[in-house]
Amino acid sequence: MNLQLTLAARYLWGRKLRTFLTTLAIVIGVMVIMGTGIYLPTFMDAFQKSMLSASGQTDVMITHKTGEAFSTSVLNRVKTMGGIRVIAGAIDRAINLPPNFYGRDVDLAGISIVGIDPNLAPQLRDYTITQGRFLRQGDGNVAVISQRLADTLKLKLGDALKVPTTEGVVKLTIVGIMPSRALIGNEQVLVTLSQAQKLLDMPNRINVIEANLVTTDKAQVEAIVQQIKNELGANYTLGGLTSGSEFLGAIQMAQVMFGMFGFFALLSARAAQRSSA
Repeated sequence: MNLQLTLAARYLWGRKLRTFLTTLAIVIGVMVIMGTGIYLPTFMDAFQKSMLSASGQTDVMITHKTGEAFSTSVLNRVKTMGGIRVIAGAIDRAINLPPNFYGRDVDLAGISIVGIDPNLAPQLRDYTITQGRFLRQGDGNVAVISQRLADTLKLKLGDALKVPTTEGVVKLTIVGIMPSRALIGNEQVLVTLSQAQKLLDMPNRINVIEANLVTTDKAQVEAIVQQIKNELGANYTLGGLTSGSEFLGAIQMAQVMFGMFGFFALLSARAAQRSSA
């Protein structure tokens, strides 16, 4: 054994550059693989939320088949199921505006009041705030709007936005402004879920449940969706990011690519060491 160690030591010592490059290649490869493994889950989570935000979807969206609101107890039933990473209830209600509500020079037929959970919503979608801040738990008559809506109504941070509600016309102070949406539809006025329930006279009611799952594997996603369908029955409709969509395919492809990155980095380092020896 001592003879073998002695020969190995002499061999390595006699080829200092090759030994150094080989060791360096292994160290770099291992560091890249370990580093990738550490930041990859966080990176993929941010990537997935960005993709879902761009598509205007979450993994699963649950609504009543009639489009009406339903009790928050339905949310509690789904919460207990496995395979769900984050889930939250919300209110998304389109509001038709009276003629000239914001003046004759404003062409705006309607808006959507969207009530969300300020703590959970950012885990479901990517809410980028360019000015001001996002909603906070306990906020009252405040709102976050898009830059397009702000430009249309000539409003800025701190101004009051008038919205028609069941309590009459309510003024919401603009505390945050987001980039303009690429999607077609009414401009959204984001408020807290509790405030939306108050403004729309929907106590303890929601009309949409959104969830992101712990996996993007096609078979597992379908199994989780089927479990939710079995629990809620035929009165509820499940939509969202289906297993065959282009967005889900992009997410799955990115996971494979980033998973292979560390392996290729190790091979590249080794190849570079050989060419330098």
